[in-house]
Amino acid sequence: LQRGSELETEMHILRTRPIAEEVVDDLDMNFAVESPRDIPRELLFPSLAFDRATPDGEYLIRRTAPGRYLIEATGKDQQPFTAEFAAGEVVEIPGGAFALADLESLVGPRDDLLPDQIEIATLGFQDAVEDLFEALTVTRPDREANVVRVAYQSTDRILVYEVPNAIAESFISQRSEVQKTEVRSTVGFLEEQAQQIQNQLEAAEAELQNFREGEQIVALGVEAEAQVQRLAELQTERTQLDAERSSLANMLSQIDLETGRPNYRRLAAFP
Repeated sequence: LQRGSELETEMHILRTRPIAEEVVDDLDMNFAVESPRDIPRELLFPSLAFDRATPDGEYLIRRTAPGRYLIEATGKDQQPFTAEFAAGEVVEIPGGAFALADLESLVGPRDDLLPDQIEIATLGFQDAVEDLFEALTVTRPDREANVVRVAYQSTDRILVYEVPNAIAESFISQRSEVQKTEVRSTVGFLEEQAQQIQNQLEAAEAELQNFREGEQIVALGVEAEAQVQRLAELQTERTQLDAERSSLANMLSQIDLETGRPNYRRLAAFP
């Protein structure tokens, strides 16, 4: 991260909706465990796949026999839904799917047995994004240091570190794409300049050739000096254009090899 106002800007970007939406999408945060809340969602549901069209819903999962479970919709104004399944089996519900772990092989945070039922909820995508914003903080603990702290408040000890990591990864990815776009734009401009110099060089070479072919008689006195001077000017112009073309070619090659943010001051200094 950068200094001063750039750091403040990047702190704001860390809390923007595009990044939050990507994190909610990647971590399936529109699926939540309402009870028990002291057990990480990942341990109960090792497999999740929910999309942005997932509707609001509330469900109760209860054990009906060893290794067997029943899920039913319990939300108000929710369409009736029930399904029986086994532990580890993929279960499809409106908006996505999940697989439940073998609860009989798990224990609670105090080595106690897990309850026979689990309450889960699915959220509309934008509601899940707003919930993320409410639990997310982006701060600068030390005003003298270029350090940003990203924290997520949750009873889920796994999401507590997964969410900040996902936000950082999304931020870095999006910033990298912006930098690549800037580099491509700059390279395109330089390539256009290189083509213009190439055209000027070809025109200068043609003029020099025409001059040489058109002046077959060696004149004396002032006229001869003027012709020699013109010839020298054309040769000098050609040399300068050729040097600029070579310099641009070298600069473009260096940009292709650079990683991270390119040195735009060096590019702007080019004639």
